[in-house]
Amino acid sequence: MMASVYQNRRMMASVSEQLLAALDELDADKLKMFKWYLKNYYGVSAADLEKVDTSDTVDLMIKHCGPEEAVKITVDILRKMNQNYLAEELEKTHKRVTFTNIDLWTRNDFLQYSQQLTLDLNTVNEYLHLSENNRVITFTDTDQSHPDHPDRFDPVPQVLCRESVCGRCYWELEWRGGVRISVSYKSISRKGAGYECVFGCNDQSWSL
Repeated sequence: MMASVYQNRRMMASVSEQLLAALDELDADKLKMFKWYLKNYYGVSAADLEKVDTSDTVDLMIKHCGPEEAVKITVDILRKMNQNYLAEELEKTHKRVTFTNIDLWTRNDFLQYSQQLTLDLNTVNEYLHLSENNRVITFTDTDQSHPDHPDRFDPVPQVLCRESVCGRCYWELEWRGGVRISVSYKSISRKGAGYECVFGCNDQSWSL
């Protein structure tokens, strides 16, 4: 266990250096733009970002979101700013460093990051039935007559969890038949059957 703790600390230090190297390439105006984008992400408020320098910005991202998510967010923002070269360099550096720091974990190692998730009734599609305190979901052929809600997926048979996740997080699930397990930003589109609404088919979600 001590080896895992040391590994985590070394990884966080390495990520901090990678993010600092990328953000140091931005001039004052671009850094201000980076912070403007950053405030839209979960866990980092505008008040926290006000008047902080580059080093403090990196520390805040890692503190609120964890090292891995901080890298993903930074790459995403840099691309939105058309700083594609910096985004690609950060990705390459992080993958190279992560590969050299690979550590094998047991299930017990992962359980320290476990989180209980419940399904959000306001987002569930009309043909999905929730049960067992909103922790079990079943696809049906019958309209469940859920009330109208702007957050509800329509017509794609999907649902989000109530809880937000950030940084390192672990959960387990059981399933039968076809299923798509996803991680998504809350900003994913809900209305329509286009790719912008389907888990794993856009830049707002990832899916297995």
